[in-house]
Amino acid sequence: MSPPPVVRSGTTNLSLLDTSEAWEAGDWEERANDTTMLQHMVAGSFAGMAEHVVTFPFDTIKTHVQAANADAAGGATRIGWASVARELVGLRGTFFLWRGVGVTCFGVVPAHAAMFAAYESVLDAAGASQGSHADASPTRVAAAGVAAGAISTLFHDGIMVPAETIKQRMQLGYYRGATHAAKRMAATGGGSLFRSLPTTLAMNVPYTS
Repeated sequence: MSPPPVVRSGTTNLSLLDTSEAWEAGDWEERANDTTMLQHMVAGSFAGMAEHVVTFPFDTIKTHVQAANADAAGGATRIGWASVARELVGLRGTFFLWRGVGVTCFGVVPAHAAMFAAYESVLDAAGASQGSHADASPTRVAAAGVAAGAISTLFHDGIMVPAETIKQRMQLGYYRGATHAAKRMAATGGGSLFRSLPTTLAMNVPYTS
């Protein structure tokens, strides 16, 4: 499947280029105005899955380093990431570094789809989308971008925070699997699944707005 055409900017007559031609012309950062909502959702979902799968071993190591050093302030010796990585691979095997990746991928697809759908919907509703409102003023575009970033983050983090919570429990080996973890946490009211949501939103909303 060939990539969508890219619009050359700075010309009176807009010409459509393929990705390689656009890259050479310096217009690779422009996207086609006819990109559909479904394309945004699918592309965002697959990009999110690829990102998390590739970086997941580092996330597992980070989680174990944080857990191991939680009481370092009390005088315990801090443990470095290299030591943690060697111990995990030696005791659990290499594939343990990906324990919980299925939960993340399961959450990434709807989270990224919702995020991109919300972002584009807000831009369109505010009259600032690139495709249908190319004549929007810079002020309108900036204000709509701030609102779209904040609202889309609410959708994304509302889905990903519970998935991340289950993932971290699995990384630390607390449960037999994702279903077991979800059932045990839901049995106590399910509040622990969303406990970090306010902190996550406080961190992410200013960044994405």
